[in-house]
Amino acid sequence: MNRIHYIYRKVINSLFGDVEVFFALPFRWKIRGALAIGCLYLALVAMIFIALYPVYEAGSYSRTLLLIGYILLCIGIFGVILPVFIPALQRHPLGVIIVSSLFLLVAFNIILTPIVDSQNKFTLYALFVGFLAITFGARLYGRVIKEVSTEKTRIDTEIKLAQKIQTDLLPVIDIDEKHFQAFGKTVNAQEVGGDFFDVIKISDKQTVFCVGDVSGHNIAAGLVMGIVKSAFRTELRYNDNLLSIAASLNQTVIEQRSKGMFVSFAAGIIDFTKGDLELINAGHPPVIRIAHEKIEELSLEGAALGVITRMSFKPSRRDISGGDIYVCYSDGIIESRNVYREEFGSQRLTDLLRSLDRNKSAKEIYEIVSRTVEEFADGAPQIDDRTLLILRIK
Repeated sequence: MNRIHYIYRKVINSLFGDVEVFFALPFRWKIRGALAIGCLYLALVAMIFIALYPVYEAGSYSRTLLLIGYILLCIGIFGVILPVFIPALQRHPLGVIIVSSLFLLVAFNIILTPIVDSQNKFTLYALFVGFLAITFGARLYGRVIKEVSTEKTRIDTEIKLAQKIQTDLLPVIDIDEKHFQAFGKTVNAQEVGGDFFDVIKISDKQTVFCVGDVSGHNIAAGLVMGIVKSAFRTELRYNDNLLSIAASLNQTVIEQRSKGMFVSFAAGIIDFTKGDLELINAGHPPVIRIAHEKIEELSLEGAALGVITRMSFKPSRRDISGGDIYVCYSDGIIESRNVYREEFGSQRLTDLLRSLDRNKSAKEIYEIVSRTVEEFADGAPQIDDRTLLILRIK
């Protein structure tokens, strides 16, 4: 029974699966698409009737000759199809076309002879309707496909433009200053992603960093990403209070987001004069700190931006010292899967960071982590954006 159900689904999908290309088109093009498909299936029915009619109504016409005609028809059709699978036949395309055409001409001559000689008008009507439906349906279908192609080209162009804008908004960060090193990069799962990160030097004494993840991997997520990152930079021009900035960003997300969209966010201010780090976290994976041969996850409570109107954060302060390493990442890193659908996981990330040489630069640490995640995935599809930011205190 399951086998029959499987075959049924395959047949239905083969017959009607292609109509999905019309779903996003204007109503008038949907009508044309429906007419085109209707005509093509009408032609298919007519051709099947014409092909099978001689077997039953050929009268004294030779059944053996009909069988030969059907065999020649199959040989002609396979002659056109086989070059797709046999590269050697592609070297002589003209010869393949000529031979296949000869087989088809002889086959049609044999099969259509009893139809033409028949006194049954229905066969002639079927022949006329079949060719008319093929001509009309193919013309309509061609126009609809042209419209679909034009629309797809326009959408692809807009996506490429959005991708370029996002690339400009999220350049690779490679900083080597007096007090710290930083290296970060985002690898999108699709053309446009929702992850973002930044490192901003607001004075000789203070540097701010952030990492965030907008829910979703579409253009809408990319737009919200750009808004939040730009708003964060704008806020820093007038305010260095992380709690105030987070509250303002939360309101921005609520005003700009689509239904159900939210933004996980983590940010910190490093004060090199005071020797401390102030950190907040809004539903984002914890920042990992490597210091004095110890690894610590700086996890803080806080809902993601855009979830509730009034946010309450509990900032955390940590002393910093030379050699400290801070690892900021999005969940696309730890949720990367291999072909067996196993996740990389936070434990593997922690173990990897624990085994690293703490004297390596921020860029070297990034490359090791990124390469390890790629090797773990081993060619499995990337399901989420991967963002990784490494900061190293000198």
